Amino acid sequence: MSCCNPANGGEAGVYFLPIFPMEYEWDRGFRAFLYLVGLLWSFLGVSVLSDVFMTGIERVTNSTRKVRRPKLDSNGRAILVDGQEQYEEVQVLIWNPAVANLTLMALGSSTPEILLSVIEICFSGFYSGELGPGTVVGSAAFNLFVITALCMLSIPKSETRKIDGFLSFCITTVFSVFAYLWVYISVMDNVVTVAEAVITFCMFPLLTLMVYMADNGLYSKMFYTIARIRPDELDDETPPPAPMTSTPLESFRSFSALQTSRSIIEDGGKLFLRQNQSRVKYRHLALQSLMGGKKITPEDLQAPELYIEKNLMEAEAESLLPVIQFESPNFSFLETVGIAKLVVTRQGNLSVEADVEYQTRDGTAKNSVHYEQTSGVLHFDPFETEQTILIRILHDLEWNEDLEFTTELSVVDSQLVKLGGMYQAVVTIIDMDGPGVFEWVEKEPQFFLSSDSAAYLQLQRMKGCTGDVKIRVRTVDDSAQAGQHFVGMDELVSFKDCQASKTVKIRLQNFDKPEDAGEDYMVRFFVKIQDMDDGSGIVISEYDTIEVRVEHREQADEDEEITWTQQFKQALSVNGGQDMADASATGLVLHYISITWKLVAAFIPPPSIWDGWATFCVALGMIGVVTTLINDLASIFGCIIGLEDPVTAITIVALGTSLPDTFASVLSIRADDNADNAVGNVTGSNSINVFLGLGLPWTIAAIYWHYTPPTARWLETYQGTPGNRPRMYPSVQNNNAFLPENGGNGGFVVAGGNLGFNTIYFTILTVIAISTLLLRRFVYGHELGGEGMINKVSAALFLLLWFAYIIVASLQTYYPSSFPAF
Repeated sequence: MSCCNPANGGEAGVYFLPIFPMEYEWDRGFRAFLYLVGLLWSFLGVSVLSDVFMTGIERVTNSTRKVRRPKLDSNGRAILVDGQEQYEEVQVLIWNPAVANLTLMALGSSTPEILLSVIEICFSGFYSGELGPGTVVGSAAFNLFVITALCMLSIPKSETRKIDGFLSFCITTVFSVFAYLWVYISVMDNVVTVAEAVITFCMFPLLTLMVYMADNGLYSKMFYTIARIRPDELDDETPPPAPMTSTPLESFRSFSALQTSRSIIEDGGKLFLRQNQSRVKYRHLALQSLMGGKKITPEDLQAPELYIEKNLMEAEAESLLPVIQFESPNFSFLETVGIAKLVVTRQGNLSVEADVEYQTRDGTAKNSVHYEQTSGVLHFDPFETEQTILIRILHDLEWNEDLEFTTELSVVDSQLVKLGGMYQAVVTIIDMDGPGVFEWVEKEPQFFLSSDSAAYLQLQRMKGCTGDVKIRVRTVDDSAQAGQHFVGMDELVSFKDCQASKTVKIRLQNFDKPEDAGEDYMVRFFVKIQDMDDGSGIVISEYDTIEVRVEHREQADEDEEITWTQQFKQALSVNGGQDMADASATGLVLHYISITWKLVAAFIPPPSIWDGWATFCVALGMIGVVTTLINDLASIFGCIIGLEDPVTAITIVALGTSLPDTFASVLSIRADDNADNAVGNVTGSNSINVFLGLGLPWTIAAIYWHYTPPTARWLETYQGTPGNRPRMYPSVQNNNAFLPENGGNGGFVVAGGNLGFNTIYFTILTVIAISTLLLRRFVYGHELGGEGMINKVSAALFLLLWFAYIIVASLQTYYPSSFPAF
């Protein structure tokens, strides 16, 4: 009998095909060739549509909203004006980045597998099929084994890659292993109940919640809340808590799920944030290359460096390490103070313990004459932000000018603790009881860029530090004009008693360069300090004016919003719209093969419409249609060449739906400095495949059959007669809950024989693969790459695991009696 012969009732589980009524009479080999070409072409189509779908998701997850929050100074304290707290409106992301990655982003990369499973059940009268579940497991095997192996082989020689979001990786790994074990438990008796299906689906929000907690550092807080013991609870027999074996950097990164790798670099005295490209970007570049689009250049793989519009202290506060520094670079005390208290603050990562050493050094003030030299170690407990250094000041009977000595912080291991910009503090001993002399710390002109958000200037108080005083700070226009180049300032700056320094912030505005100006166009203005003449007795030194120079820098143009017209132009363009003469023959062929799908995708609304939701909805519908076509093509192709649906699913279909992620992972492992984009999220994607790809359609079907009594088709398909049971089920009849002798009377039946074996077998191989990655991390310090043969051996092992899965799972499909019954 020919496949899909209408005279024989057609082929079960197909919806669009065959197109031609008498197609079953064609040559079998010719039909197989046509369906294989159609299948590969459809894989290309679903990849193109998924790419557009991902751009919509990226727009949705990057949507922001305005919130009103208190203004904070550089020390993180609320800014008060006349006793009133000041507020500002800022744009914040609507979606938590970790939640977005694990929900919408995972949905984008797993859409074909999920929709294939949903469509197969919903369009077949809510009967379980084998193509959808097989694709879910087969795609998971390809992702974990093949993509990881290719990433290992793609790393440049002698380089290594490590998973930075390790806690997230561990959470999703545990969930992925449990997911497949749960599938096995659910199908053991060949019936999936409503409770089992709902639990499968509800694992998805539970996983999302746990990753959200990790992203917000809640695990670290819970850990220290539970593990921390008060000193009065310790007795002689109670051992102290064990020290942490990981560095604070590793601990902090492990508490931040799905975190994009980033590093702070300094160039010309300015701080920049360097970060990896997003996985969406890598996927888009990979598909462009596959379809004859713009060639990938090193510049495409390198994400832009973003200038950090903060002063040094604010930038360091965002470091992944604990950042420790003095509260102020200058402290002043009367010589009668007795004990000088120097406040040391901790910012950045607060979740770990931190130690810093301190040491005093003589200046004009001498040890044992004007103060007592001291040194020691300050210890910060988790979430402790302040410590105090106590220094005894000696009072003599002679009059002195202001005397100074220095207190300096230092760290033994820079991998554990980072020093902030104010790691030194000058302590001034004042022999006169006065309010002090005020001046600018810097005497030379200060340089900034027009793209900077503000100019930060340091004001200091010398030769006296008694009482609360105010001085006037105002800007004076020169070639730079207030309102055009900067925000004018004329304010009172307050100094508290014993406060010796203050940071003045002047907001800058990005401005246009005149047409006749040279390449290095610069403007300047001045900032002056003045006495208030309020009888406080303060003195303004000769350094009462500081010059601020602002150099013009072109602001990077934001990405233009793409329109429908531009989408069609891009769809028709060769070589990314560049000179067609530069296009290679391969590029031209790939372009024309995919041009139909590019034109179809051009009809999808651009991401600018409804903040990406229009793109999301329309692309999802189109992917559903193409996925249904893939279901038909795969089923008929497998029938023509004699492949069972489970084998077709774990080989051809799984490979086709996973190719875009394969190329994206290879690109990212070469460009990134970690393995998070490449393989760190594989376990998360595999978990989502089960929770949505099986949990969603199972829940729909289980609820349907819970309220629908067995139909004639159901009885014929699943129960048959005691002497004529359906061959697709195991011979051990007491495991079949749907049989009447076991009390079965309807329900959602899932063939557990093949699926149960596949899941339990894949789980065993998964444990071997994850154990290999963990072993490499703890022995070599990284999961991928490295010198010697270890990387090649690891890659070979992962490929061997995939071949072992494909071969054994296929044999079990054709020879079920030779394998354990599930």
